[in-house]
Amino acid sequence: MQQNRNYITFERIKQNFRNRNHVAMRNIAFLAAQFFRENFKRGGVQNGTFTPWKQRKFEFPGKRRQLLYKGGELFRGIQHMTARNKAIVFNNVNYALIHQQGGEIPVTPAMRRFFWAMAYKAGAGKSLKKDGTPGNSQKNKSLDAAGEIWRNLALTKKQTLTVPSRPIFYHSVDLERKIERYINTHIQSLQR
Repeated sequence: MQQNRNYITFERIKQNFRNRNHVAMRNIAFLAAQFFRENFKRGGVQNGTFTPWKQRKFEFPGKRRQLLYKGGELFRGIQHMTARNKAIVFNNVNYALIHQQGGEIPVTPAMRRFFWAMAYKAGAGKSLKKDGTPGNSQKNKSLDAAGEIWRNLALTKKQTLTVPSRPIFYHSVDLERKIERYINTHIQSLQR
């Protein structure tokens, strides 16, 4: 049985469109991931205008680093993939959700031990009395600001710590414009 030439041409065009559509989705996912990474580096939300994330309550002296960027794990966790006619951007890091939505985390004994370890590392435990109160020594009076912060965290009576919302993924008009421009150029390339 002989096939119609127009049918064969149409099938080739359809297959070409499917292949290009997959490439377009992959490029859109990459574009969105890059958009979120750039704004993560800038430390805020870009939606028409740039809105920075809420700052820390305290800053360690001499440590000028960006929010959520200490080890870079959360930043490197921003990934993208494509599924059938979908562009997906996600983050697999365990604590990404608490930063995305904000919330409260319980203060555990392990956290208190960590706070004490950091306080001792910063020099907070140089001279303590037997009852745990700071001694009156010269070393203790010269406790630096970082040691003070860690010691206060270790001694806090709070049962929870509040983590403010610092969204990594969000709806953005600027991202929509970028995707729209890409789609328009992609459609124009299909027409050639």
